[in-house]
Parts: sequence; C-alpha cells; structure tokens
Amino acid sequence: MLYLDFEKENHSMKRDKKTEQINLRVTKEEKERIKYLSKKSKQSSLSKYIINRSLNLENDDNLSFKRINTLTINPWILCRLNIKELNNNINYDTNDLNIEIMGSGIIASKIIKKFNLQTLTMHYSGGFTGKYLIDNLINENIEQIQYESEKNSRVNLDVFYDINKKISFAGEPSKINAISKQFILKKIRTFSSNDMFLITGDFHKDDEDFIYEMSKVANKNGVKLIFDLNKNFNNILLKFNPIIIKLKYIDLLNYYSNFKLIDDLSNKDNFEKFKKILLELREKGAQNILITFDSKRSMLYDSDSNFFTAFIDYEFKDKSYQGSDDVFIGAYVSNFLINSYEAFLYANATKMASISKEGIPSIDEINIMKKNVKIKKH
Repeated sequence: MLYLDFEKENHSMKRDKKTEQINLRVTKEEKERIKYLSKKSKQSSLSKYIINRSLNLENDDNLSFKRINTLTINPWILCRLNIKELNNNINYDTNDLNIEIMGSGIIASKIIKKFNLQTLTMHYSGGFTGKYLIDNLINENIEQIQYESEKNSRVNLDVFYDINKKISFAGEPSKINAISKQFILKKIRTFSSNDMFLITGDFHKDDEDFIYEMSKVANKNGVKLIFDLNKNFNNILLKFNPIIIKLKYIDLLNYYSNFKLIDDLSNKDNFEKFKKILLELREKGAQNILITFDSKRSMLYDSDSNFFTAFIDYEFKDKSYQGSDDVFIGAYVSNFLINSYEAFLYANATKMASISKEGIPSIDEINIMKKNVKIKKH
C-alpha cells in the first residue's frame, strides 16, 4: 500500500516598473546553503538557482540534490507516563500519556523537513499503530510510502517515577518480509544521483544481506549513501563510499576490541589512537565520519581531513535521550552542503534541543541552543 503526500511550495510574484522579482519563503539556513552552492558551481549563478527553485525546474547537478530519502524498518509508538510513585494499589490516569512516533529514519525525515528540504520517508509498519504513524506523517506534510506489515507496529511504554527511576515495556521488533524487500528495492532503483539515501541501523540482525543489497542498488544509480549504523554495522558497506557515516562510540568498539573505552579525548595520546581508527574508516571508503559519545560529546572527521570535537555546555534535567541521535544525523545531513562545520554545529544544537524537550524541536529552538555548543578543531 502506498501513501504519498506532497508539499507544494507557494511563491508570490511582485512587479514594479523595471523589474520582476520572485519572493521566496526560505529559511536563513537555506539562503546560506544557496550562496555556498552557487559559489561551488561554475555554470549556475545564485539568481539562476533561485529562479529555477521557485519554478520547480531542474537545477544543475553540482548545485543541489532533489530529495533525502530515509527508511525505517522498525518504527514504534513510544508512550511516556510520569508518576510520583509506583504502587500496585493505585490506578494511574493514562490520559496523561505523552505519545511519540519513534524510528530512526522517520525522526531524521522530520528534522530534514524542519530545515525546509524535500524528504521521503519509507516505513515498514502495520495495524492500528501503522495507521497512527501514517496519519501523523500526513499531518506534518511529509511524503511517505508504507510497506505494510502483517502485524501491528510495536508500542513501547516508559514509566518514570520517584524522580530518576524508570520502568520500560517494549514490543518485539518486526522482521521484514520478502515481498516488502522486493518493493523497497524497486523503489530504490528509481533514486537518482541527485538523491541522498539514509540507511539506519534499526534492522533485525538477520537482515544484514538486505542492507548490503539496498546499498549496492543505490550505489549503482549514483545515489549518495548515508549510514547511521549500530552494533550490526559491517565494514563491507564502506566499499560503497558513503558520503556520511555515523556511529555511536560504544558500537564502534565492537569492531576494535583491542581499543579500550576512552573517556578523555582531550588527552593527546588518546586522541591520536582514536584518530587512527577514523583514518582506517576513511581508507575503507567513508568520506565524512560522525561519532557520538553520549548526550554531550561528539566528533567529526570530514572529507577535507578536518577533525572537530563538540561538547554541549548545558545541564539536562529529567529528559529522555531517546531519538536524540536520530535528530543529530538529520540535522547534519540537512546542512551538509553549507559546510561541515555548520552542519556539525546544527547537528549538536538539534540534539541538545531534542533532549531539552519531548518531541521534535523547531528551528527557533535549535538556533537558541547553538550558543551552548562548543566546537574545537584539532
């Protein structure tokens, strides 16, 4: 079943005696991106790019990409309940549940949409929870395709009590069926070299071959691959030269068992050891490498061989970190064509904003948080 929802841009024309101007509703970040892209192109000027964009014409391949595609195989609905104490003899009011749609690709698409870029989110979902997910994305005007599961998408419940205590109830992740895999591959074959494709790590461990097949098909069409991967990450995927990869530091240690956990990267020796790992990932094919350490620290080794470390100077209080890495990669990808530093800054500010509130942050909330992100170039 396909559920597609397209956003149409509205543009107004203003005329005076001498000139005809196009009034575009674009964000400050998009204006910066347009200026950067116009400088990179030898054939297209800034004015040509703006006019083409306003008229929905094809732009020069060197200037931009059409769309950032994401895929979520295991979306779920997260319900949060805050209570004072956990007691068997008390009936709790479930009307106070906070409900969120979770799933790496979906959350990334929501952030990409906030930055005013075109995105398609594909998801394997089903049942009444799948319908809830579809309606949620329609309400947010996000283009989507559902590959329908025979089962209900899972529902997780987090109960917070006694200030810092939590008890969680989680459903089993779905394993995608063979028919849906073929339909997903068919869709990927329609992606072009102007597309980006974000593949996340929220797959069943038995689907490693499917991740490889998707990457192979996308790479053949010149699609710019982005891997947001977890402990199931396989180094063989780097042969497809992904433009961006992101890994959690704790998951990275699964591939470098001789490398001990480092808490202090300000130590020169520690940093040099870690740098060798990033250089090895680069040699295997990764172009821009993002590593997240915890809620406050991250690192970037970009395609220009710049090393950046970021620290969030902010105290979080009683907030969930779930989904914060997903908005991190979504914000980085959204601002990637401006420059790596700006993209890294926005990624950390967006992560910070998502932790500071429940739900997807607005651009205004993200911009407010930028001042609390400290970035060091090594």
